[in-house]
Amino acid sequence: MNAMNRFLVVPILLIGLSFATACGSSVDYTPPAGSTATAITHYSFGKMTIDGKDYDGDLTLLPGGEVKSWPIDLGTHMLDPGDLVPLLNDQVKTVIIGTGNAGAVELGDEMQKLLDDLRKKGVHIFIDNTVKAVKKFNATPKEGLLACFHLNC
Repeated sequence: MNAMNRFLVVPILLIGLSFATACGSSVDYTPPAGSTATAITHYSFGKMTIDGKDYDGDLTLLPGGEVKSWPIDLGTHMLDPGDLVPLLNDQVKTVIIGTGNAGAVELGDEMQKLLDDLRKKGVHIFIDNTVKAVKKFNATPKEGLLACFHLNC
């Protein structure tokens, strides 16, 4: 390989490694022996396994463990209060939001205001990329826990 080819290959390799790192993040989790709490045992780009069942679309886990589709607007990747309000009730004490593998989901001003209002009412809020949000979900007591996950970007 001549010097010019080496000059071109190194940046291309670095770009490839950066892309693989951003899109290759995943979580595998084994619940403690005897645990009956809902657990996310696997997450990787576009896929999640909850209590042995596989999912491939954005979803929510309601207090009590029920899993539902989460219909966020993928055209804008903007989280709207209307995406969260129907899921809230007096049981919710903690909200975890996974913003995607690379954190592509954004929170607009109205969503920030809703989250601030929830914080003022004593609701704990955790928002981060989906890898970190899955780890937080697995480490958080499930009583009163509402979690919403964007599984892709």
